[in-house]
Amino acid sequence: GRRFWIVETATGKRVFDGRVAFRKAGTEPETGQATDTPGGNFVGADTAECDFSSFNQPGTYVLAVEGVGCSFPFEIRRDAYREPFRLVARALYHNRSGIALTKPYTEFERPAPHNPLKTPGFRGKLMYTTVRWQDWGSEGGDRAKLEAGFKGPLDSWGWYQDAGDWDSYPSHIRVAQELLLAFEIAPENFADGELNIPESGNGIPDIVDEAAWLPRFCHRLRHELLRKGWGTGGVGLRVAGDAFGGDGEGVPSYEDVHRTWAVSGEDPDSTFRYAGAAAHLAHVLAKLGKKDPEGVDWGREAREAFRWAMDHGGRDGGGELLRSRLYASAALFRLTGEAGFLATVAKDLAAVGEDVWLENLHGPALLALPGWKARPPAAVLEAARKAVLAVAGQSLESARRRAMRWGGNFMMPMLIGQQTTPHAMELAVAWRMLRDEDPAKAREFYAALHTTADYFLGCNPLNIAWVTGLAERHPVNVFHLDGWYNGKDTIHPGVVPYGPWRKAKDQGQGPWDYDWANQTLHPQIDLWPGAERWFEQRCSPLTCEFTIHQNLAPAAAIYGILAGRAKGSAR
Repeated sequence: GRRFWIVETATGKRVFDGRVAFRKAGTEPETGQATDTPGGNFVGADTAECDFSSFNQPGTYVLAVEGVGCSFPFEIRRDAYREPFRLVARALYHNRSGIALTKPYTEFERPAPHNPLKTPGFRGKLMYTTVRWQDWGSEGGDRAKLEAGFKGPLDSWGWYQDAGDWDSYPSHIRVAQELLLAFEIAPENFADGELNIPESGNGIPDIVDEAAWLPRFCHRLRHELLRKGWGTGGVGLRVAGDAFGGDGEGVPSYEDVHRTWAVSGEDPDSTFRYAGAAAHLAHVLAKLGKKDPEGVDWGREAREAFRWAMDHGGRDGGGELLRSRLYASAALFRLTGEAGFLATVAKDLAAVGEDVWLENLHGPALLALPGWKARPPAAVLEAARKAVLAVAGQSLESARRRAMRWGGNFMMPMLIGQQTTPHAMELAVAWRMLRDEDPAKAREFYAALHTTADYFLGCNPLNIAWVTGLAERHPVNVFHLDGWYNGKDTIHPGVVPYGPWRKAKDQGQGPWDYDWANQTLHPQIDLWPGAERWFEQRCSPLTCEFTIHQNLAPAAAIYGILAGRAKGSAR
């Protein structure tokens, strides 16, 4: 193969040399979704590699290949993932609802949106309906149905916004789940004050404070409903104004005061999710030896919410209800060691089996990781560990089969961030599980976690770091409604867009349609490798938007786990 060198940028000195070697053929499948990309291969070409893994001298370098050229500059250092983590975690802060974004926490300032107590014109517009989210009739809800269930206005505030809407969803609890898991896996990597958020300086690592943002909304909502006699102890986490008008109709979120918003009725799924996050947060604070800065008793909240959900239709049922119930019961058993929670864990763990990708991972992960109040029975612990290791093993095999060594679910379709977001928490959990008992196997998972992160941070066919504001090449034109009104020529850093999306049709209907670019492409879209289908259509939600739970939280968690020890870490 051709010669290659690692060249120190400051001096021009060649500090390492080697030979380019063949890695993978462009005909080898890299996904189980064969029609998503030509031949099931995301690269569309043979791939070669330059192995300099034995070189680890800190510094800034370029990779130079004989007769080809040089790479972008890159750094070798222990905390190379620190900046990706910081930017993406801060993007969660930038997408908080209910508070003003101000200096000294950000240069991207914005008034408080959708806060009945602070947003001018919004008081009396946030209405509580007894209609559960599952009964709304559509994602936005049926107006007449919602109005029929109205009880009155609420003062609660403080959910998260996504890019293309300003709503709350039950699935947003994944932010807390991912961030708290990241902290448990690598607590030494996180510190108080590192993210420059309003909670910085309270003695609790900033990642834990960010994880508490949505549980705090749940707490405010649950107790307001109880005080007003409209609720009985549960929560509903769908909050939207879609039935009364559209998002972004010529105004940013903080001026969206001309329509009614509805908060969904109490339901067991939302309440189990809250119970699990509250118990998880209580566990982490106890490990830190800290009280909640706002005086919330998260353990009590978790117990009461779990009991409500079990008594209001949550004892049985599969799908999302099974997943949220398993997470809640696992978090509460780990926190308390009580047999009642264990019985639910054992039943639901048997039902979920080994298909624990993405959000299904959180319950088994809490059982598989150390830190229980009482050790689970051997059969329960083995079932949880087996489930985690099953998906981690498949993720590891994905990394081996793919030319650029990124892991994840081989069967995941090319959508919602499959090409931009490191959906690889299973590798991190497996690494932490085996770190002491099987170091060799743990290193395999850890190595795959690194190469997965590297794929999304630049080692991909577009040489793009899939985080706005990061590195020489990054997304610029993304779909973010508030970002278009910030008075600057760019949105805030840290956004991870959905990115390349599998083709739905030959011709798009307009610039909002992600297939709009197809009509002017050469060669035709069916010949384009999937990893290169990025056209920065900022008006196209499906390819250029993001969500906090599918993109920002998983990316922040993985980059944080790899970030190395934080300055000021208590561990």
